Amino acid sequence: IYFLTPDGDQFNSRRTALQYLLKNDHDEEEIEEMRSSLKHEGWQANRYLPQGWMIKKGPKNMKNKIISAEGESFHSFATAVDYMKFNENYTSKDIDLLQNVMDEKKRERNEDIEDWIEDKNLPEGWKKRITGNTGKLYFLAPAGIQFPCRRAALQHMIEAKYGSGEIEKMRNSLVHEGWEFNHKLPNLWMYKESTWKCKSGVSRNCQLLSDGGQLFDSFLAAEVFIKSNPY
Repeated sequence: IYFLTPDGDQFNSRRTALQYLLKNDHDEEEIEEMRSSLKHEGWQANRYLPQGWMIKKGPKNMKNKIISAEGESFHSFATAVDYMKFNENYTSKDIDLLQNVMDEKKRERNEDIEDWIEDKNLPEGWKKRITGNTGKLYFLAPAGIQFPCRRAALQHMIEAKYGSGEIEKMRNSLVHEGWEFNHKLPNLWMYKESTWKCKSGVSRNCQLLSDGGQLFDSFLAAEVFIKSNPY
């Protein structure tokens, strides 16, 4: 589809036509009518974007596109942020709200992935997926937030104050990642032993996870924490 102005100028999209109208100071009513028509090309307003800004979802595995009220187009959130930083029409609050858009679109992209499956060992509404040939597991919260491991998911749940039953189910599922309980540790603490080859033979390390989700890479670090936070 092509679009032709009364003066004979031709454009290959409504977006470029809008940019032309803005650049040449056309009537505000014409500009807004053209801006509104961008919805036919997949552009949408967003509650977090400044007035007149729009966003368009990119194809699978492609970035979203953004257009400003002034007609500037951006192929990434980073370039849109840079534009705001150097434009006196926008404030730090606008930049913070743009971060909300980024988070929202990231959640939508995570939810669009078709490989998510339910797992009876996870809390209700949580899902997992296995990627490619590596077998790497990812976990998806009901709100669309993705995590690279159960431990990270547990830490999020504790910080976000999920229900105790949900938290404990996620904590118990950490056994599938090599974490274990031990009666010598404080209540609900877990530990995980790792080994790897090195020049001198085999190295070992032990990580500890507190009931509050804090991760420690040594017994000494955990001991310091416990002394400053008596149980």
